[in-house]
Amino acid sequence: MRLRIPLVICSGLAETWFFITRKKDRVLVLTRRAGKRIIIFLAVLLPAVASILPSALALPEVYRLAPFPFRSQEGATVQLILDVSSAAPSTAYQFVFGVQDPSTHLWISFPQNYTTLPTQQEFIIIVSYPSSSFNATGGVNSLVGVYPASVSQTKPVPKSNVASTFFRIGLTDNTVYQRTQTVSIKATGYQAYEFVNVRITTSPGSTVVLNNPDYADGLGTISDRWTIPPSADLSQSYVVTATGSTTSKSPADVDTFTITPAQMTVSSISSNRGTYQRTEQVRISFQASYPSLAFATTGSANVTLIRPSSSAFNITASYDFVSHNFVATYRLPMNAQIGVWTARLNVNNFDDSYDNRGPASQVSTTFTVQIATLTVTTTLAKTIFVINERMPFNMTMTYPDGTALGSSDHASGRLSLSGGTYAASIPLIYDTSTSQWEGLYIPTGNEPTGLWSLTVNGTDNSTPINTGVSSNVITLNKRASTVTVSCNPSQITVGQQVTCTATVTDVDVGTAITPTGQVTISPAFDNPQLCDLPSGSGSSASCSVIFVTRPQSQGTNSVTASYGGDLHEALSSTTASVVIQQPQTTNSGDNPYTLPLFYFAIIAGIIAAIVAGFITFRHKTTHTKLKIDLEAVKSEAGKIENQAFFQSVKDQLSKDKDEASSSKSGGGSG
Repeated sequence: MRLRIPLVICSGLAETWFFITRKKDRVLVLTRRAGKRIIIFLAVLLPAVASILPSALALPEVYRLAPFPFRSQEGATVQLILDVSSAAPSTAYQFVFGVQDPSTHLWISFPQNYTTLPTQQEFIIIVSYPSSSFNATGGVNSLVGVYPASVSQTKPVPKSNVASTFFRIGLTDNTVYQRTQTVSIKATGYQAYEFVNVRITTSPGSTVVLNNPDYADGLGTISDRWTIPPSADLSQSYVVTATGSTTSKSPADVDTFTITPAQMTVSSISSNRGTYQRTEQVRISFQASYPSLAFATTGSANVTLIRPSSSAFNITASYDFVSHNFVATYRLPMNAQIGVWTARLNVNNFDDSYDNRGPASQVSTTFTVQIATLTVTTTLAKTIFVINERMPFNMTMTYPDGTALGSSDHASGRLSLSGGTYAASIPLIYDTSTSQWEGLYIPTGNEPTGLWSLTVNGTDNSTPINTGVSSNVITLNKRASTVTVSCNPSQITVGQQVTCTATVTDVDVGTAITPTGQVTISPAFDNPQLCDLPSGSGSSASCSVIFVTRPQSQGTNSVTASYGGDLHEALSSTTASVVIQQPQTTNSGDNPYTLPLFYFAIIAGIIAAIVAGFITFRHKTTHTKLKIDLEAVKSEAGKIENQAFFQSVKDQLSKDKDEASSSKSGGGSG
């Protein structure tokens, strides 16, 4: 069959057709008219030819062969994947697979067929090795080594070795491990329950890291595992051997692998609190895990702290056996920057001390720093004070970490004492001998009494300042006073004037204040009277009032003095007793003024009787002749209990006595 390719050469109006044939490379030259006829003929013929010879007109196929997995353990099945592209549509293909095991035995598969669809140009054929697709026993996978594989096409056009690849079968599941990973070991092809020794040694050091004699299972398979320690030697390679007591393999079960540093994983880093005050201890923690997922318990890390101003410094994290975390701590200074801080663990900044490092990517967290709230503690000897009493206070001021606020590098605190609408500020002095702040306040009397709020504020020199406050409740009272009362004369009789004196004394602690105000003196024998305490000095003040005793008050009588207090002094009162006696009876020669009062009553009765007699028997006698005015007598008789009446009687008796004496002396001289 010949293939002619038309070439057209145009020159002016003439056209010449050339046909180049594959046989003998002959060139056929045709005229224009003959060429047109041939073109018509080809237009009809070529579609039919194309349907008969598709492979002759299609592009060459592309073949790819790949194993999956590329490496596996003894006893595993490998998938051989053939990918054919640029395939001819509607074409039947056939392939044969071949695998050579490490003993050089070649395993040929049965033909694998595939027919493309009318529009399909790519397809895949998968064959498992070993499997029933291969002749004889289906293949061997119990030998360690390289297994070359190839594919030949038998249809539609025979082509040998269109694609090839290879795969490996070993004792271990990998050839490279990280520290702490587990090496899986599997060997097959032994007799059931055969004694097999599995051994791992270093090379070239020949250090035995695993020696485990055991029995194969009922299928002749021996399995073992070895977990690589974090400190495994990285300078050595590791050789795995499986040796049976009966079975001898060729090649022998020998495999190798290498170990690399473990890539440590730190999934997160955290702060034990989201907010800190100055001077508190920041605590940053994290856990580092190996590829085996076990947590590291050795090593250290540099944790970077970044201030709000973006300046940074490192702190060291070490393992804490209590929390089972790696912990880095940092005490914030008293002037630490306020705002959001960042704690960051950079890539591979953690080392478990065996050169296993992590994390693979940066991890970070944030926390906020605030000003410090000082703890202010106020110590009072007592909570109740009086005006003019010394009020000493001792204070301690500490930062959140317990550091004391001292005067050497800090500002002083101030005490504010407020009550009602009154306020007073007291400067504090730091006593280095006691490590305390001391304050003293003495109420002068302008302060209102009652409950007070004692507030102590502390600040330092930081920017912004750290502050603290404490509050206590105290009571400010008036000063205590006492009052005494005494009456004069001490021997009191009925009808006598008495002077009673009250004395008020400031008896409280501190500097005494002279009492002022009024005292109410209330005797049982007369009406109460007020007296004003005079202004003066000293701790006492006195005032007096005069009372007159009454006849019915004879006997023991109480006298009460009540002090009403003033701006500084508190109320006080007292009660004294006085005894009021009747006048004594007057004897011959005695002073008539001392006669008992009842004699005056008798005299008044006699006088009244005489007056009545005179009225009865001497009606014409005028009142002017009477020595005693009748009406006056009656009037005085009605006032027999009146003191003035008794006084007039005394006066009359005294006058009569004087007249009698004058008469006697006159008669004698005559």
